[in-house]
Amino acid sequence: AVQVNKRYSSGLQFLSNYTLSKLIDRNQAPGNQILCWTSDNVNDVGAERGLGRRDQRHRVNFAAVWELAHGWRVNGIVKAGSGRPYTAMITGDSGGDLNGNGSRGGDRAPFFGSNTFIGPGYSAVDASVQKVFSIEGKSVHVGIEGFNLFNRANYLRPAAEYYTLTNVQGGISRLDGPLPSFGKPADAMRSRELQLVARFRF
Repeated sequence: AVQVNKRYSSGLQFLSNYTLSKLIDRNQAPGNQILCWTSDNVNDVGAERGLGRRDQRHRVNFAAVWELAHGWRVNGIVKAGSGRPYTAMITGDSGGDLNGNGSRGGDRAPFFGSNTFIGPGYSAVDASVQKVFSIEGKSVHVGIEGFNLFNRANYLRPAAEYYTLTNVQGGISRLDGPLPSFGKPADAMRSRELQLVARFRF
């Protein structure tokens, strides 16, 4: 992690930081349990080793604050980060229980490791303009704030279902895929928002 902070005498200051990281685990169990994990094969738990769901390789923030004359203040922040990993999964009949462990759903697609795909990254620009009024040692902040000003589409983790499992006559299961929806996001973070603000500090 690297951080740079620069202040200027004219009321202008910058803050920038960058983080490079890599998280590896053994497919941590749901509910943030840290003493157990899910596994497609209990006899080969090492096969679950891979990128953690919270791995984010790059993350950068740049912020600026400008104190102007007559109580005006301008703030801005740029946020950007790379995508997070996800695992190709199975859906369909029997909840996608391909490995026969009795757990409906959550089976990893064959021939893929844990979290071998990377989802979309994100970036956004937030800014605000405020006027500060001082009243007997207290202050009133009035202004406008904007979030994701350029209205960038920041998608959430995409669909992870790679195969669908179908049970046919004779007790045979058939895998069909890859599914056309795999890797395509179904939802996104909030779009551009503007709001008027009034804060009283005492």
